[in-house]
Amino acid sequence: MSKQNDDVEPYTTFNPGRNIWRKMSKFLFLTGERLGVLGVFGLLVLITAQKIFPYNLGWQGVVYIICGFLLTIFLVLPAPSHPNQLMWREVTMRNLNDYSRSIKVDPLDWEE
Repeated sequence: MSKQNDDVEPYTTFNPGRNIWRKMSKFLFLTGERLGVLGVFGLLVLITAQKIFPYNLGWQGVVYIICGFLLTIFLVLPAPSHPNQLMWREVTMRNLNDYSRSIKVDPLDWEE
């Protein structure tokens, strides 16, 4: 009996749109990048809170920490323009790339 095209081996077929090497984590979608952003910005908020309010945290310090952690949570949300990208890249890196592309110096045209 001859082998038909429908009977290909399962490991040789590929479904478009599924990248098995880049699977999302199942627990709260916590990838390495998101954990890194949470860790860096969380530490940044805590360190700056200790420097700004060294002796008495008070209600202003608590408000500062809550706002900092809300900002940190916002930065790990998916970006609206690119769902596989995080908001911190949308806010920082995309604007820096646009800014660096806009800085161009054209040579002067010398008139004789």
